[in-house]
Amino acid sequence: MNKWKRIRPYVAFCAIALAVGGASSFATRAGMADFDLLTKPPAAPPDWLFPIAWTILYLLMGIAMGLVWRSSIGRARKEATALWSIQLAVNGLWPVLFFLLGAHGPAFFWLVG
Repeated sequence: MNKWKRIRPYVAFCAIALAVGGASSFATRAGMADFDLLTKPPAAPPDWLFPIAWTILYLLMGIAMGLVWRSSIGRARKEATALWSIQLAVNGLWPVLFFLLGAHGPAFFWLVG
């Protein structure tokens, strides 16, 4: 098996995850002004840290799915891919609820639900 064939799932799933994160970030830019007005705890991380942390998290989501893809076949692979896709959609829609729509209560229940 050549190197490209081995890394292709990782590249593909990382690209998908980063695209979801990027689209979510782009869609919520308009709501960031309201976020800046919220009272934050003293230990809240600085704003510049969030894009770095979320980029790393989305890359890790892609790598994790790449590992699952390479180690499973058939029905197990389909189920894992479906669950990963659902969690990615849930993860990508939360910022839209919270930042863009300002639906802080529903966004809280979206997280814990």
